Amino acid sequence: MNTSIDIQHLCDLAHKAFNAPVHILSADRKILYHSTSDNVCSPFYSSKEEHLSDIYQENDPCNLPLFRSNNYLENFVLIHIENHDDIKGTIIIGPTIHPKDSDDMIIKFQKEFKSNDNIQERLAYYQCLSEIKKTTLIDMGILLHYMIFNEKLDVDIVLEKNKVLEEVPNKIVKPDLYILKRRQNKPKTHNMALVNDFFSTIKEGNKKS
Repeated sequence: MNTSIDIQHLCDLAHKAFNAPVHILSADRKILYHSTSDNVCSPFYSSKEEHLSDIYQENDPCNLPLFRSNNYLENFVLIHIENHDDIKGTIIIGPTIHPKDSDDMIIKFQKEFKSNDNIQERLAYYQCLSEIKKTTLIDMGILLHYMIFNEKLDVDIVLEKNKVLEEVPNKIVKPDLYILKRRQNKPKTHNMALVNDFFSTIKEGNKKS
């Protein structure tokens, strides 16, 4: 049963509660409303709508919290909303990141960006993102779903459905991202010496790295 919802107020409450950007997109992927602490745009996309549209997948299920990552190590939770009187479109929490100073981020910077200025620009962008674990993002999505539909979801079922949705398309279409996600989902020890050396080099402007 649908209850009347002030969607903009819900968006603001979710942003304050989660300390993460919250966007509402129309069915044609236009931003209808957003609630953010700062309106920093990603240096990897030409527009915010392109940025957020990148996490959509063909045949996404509706009314289910979906965890997504993009090629730039950013994480999101989105809910495509269907059959609701007050909300039509998609609510997206994110971008967020976890962990911030990871080996994966360093390796990606070193491979893709030769200029120290480019690395600093992207590093500054990442430092603006909220650091939130995947499991916490899923919990956020479940809470948001409850606020919208007044319906309880089992976290284990949501995680299992997301696992199935993540593995099949990424394994086939985005093998590099699939491998990265598998690494992120397994506990690992980060090479903190590499992390500290890299960030020290960036701060000092040493281009020899």
